[in-house]
Amino acid sequence: MPTKAIIFTIFITSITCNKNSYIHEGRTGIVQLFEWKFSDIARECEFLGQVGYGAVQVSPVTEPKVTDSYSWYYRYSPVSYKVISPSGNIDSFREMVKECQKHKIRIYVDVVANHMANGDGDVYGYNKSMGYPKELKYPEVPYTHADFNENCELKDFSNAFQIRNCRVDGLPDLNQANENVREKIIELMNLLIDNGAAGFRMDSVKNMWPTDLAVIYKRINNLKTEFDFPADSKPFIYQEVIDLGGEAISKTEYIGLGLVTEYLCSNVLGLVFQGKKPMHGLLKWGPERGFVPSNDAIVFIDNHDNQRLFVKGFTEILNFKDKRRYILANAFMLATQYGVPKIMNNY
Repeated sequence: MPTKAIIFTIFITSITCNKNSYIHEGRTGIVQLFEWKFSDIARECEFLGQVGYGAVQVSPVTEPKVTDSYSWYYRYSPVSYKVISPSGNIDSFREMVKECQKHKIRIYVDVVANHMANGDGDVYGYNKSMGYPKELKYPEVPYTHADFNENCELKDFSNAFQIRNCRVDGLPDLNQANENVREKIIELMNLLIDNGAAGFRMDSVKNMWPTDLAVIYKRINNLKTEFDFPADSKPFIYQEVIDLGGEAISKTEYIGLGLVTEYLCSNVLGLVFQGKKPMHGLLKWGPERGFVPSNDAIVFIDNHDNQRLFVKGFTEILNFKDKRRYILANAFMLATQYGVPKIMNNY
């Protein structure tokens, strides 16, 4: 009898890998416009087109939980899947896409599909939708208790089962093997495709089973030709998988589904350009350094997470506060032509 690993491999190879970025010829790279409004991105696309960028990554578009502090991570705590956030609504999203299309800029959306908003009591969203974390009820999706994994906290980061089935920082963990959960995620992604999205950055992917993601990716719609995509084109998929080596879950488990975030690139360039590792170490680059193959990688110097989370491996990350080294590191990353490069721009 074939093993689960063999079955999964056969299944993965039977789907179309979502690795075409649809970036126009002569363009390169993604700009992450973190927390920008859709209307501002629409205006910025003229400049981005002039200087040769190919795409923009926008922050999660779903309705987030409202907090008093408006912490940088609140956009990653959805209360509903309504496209309404400080960035705008579905109408302004479509207007942004159409304006950016004029300048040959693609739009990728950051999607939070692993979890819902947490809280000690009832929570409400940006558009007043209610969520009830203790009861595991989010009526505006809708999700109920049956749509979530068992209530366990992720404590053992060497345990792959806990990583994929337990709560990260208390966030209610969705069960993507559940048909209702799959349908709701697919409905959200299809809505964005219908309004011109070219692809998706999938958040917290190592906290979800690749077999479940394979089903979701297989069932989402093709891109719309009205937005200048070829017929029968699958959306571009790149996935957040934090793997600095020796992790319980490897980035290679997901490269059959789409590109993955190559965090080792950030780590190595941060160390070298801060003078903590020798420059000659850059003579070996790409898979020789333990990176995934170039056509499987999204690379960056920093992003919204590792600028702010000073955890293992992130303490050496360069950011805009060290301007000269930051510019040099970004220049090197772009010059290597390894992976699909992503440049960070805050608020």
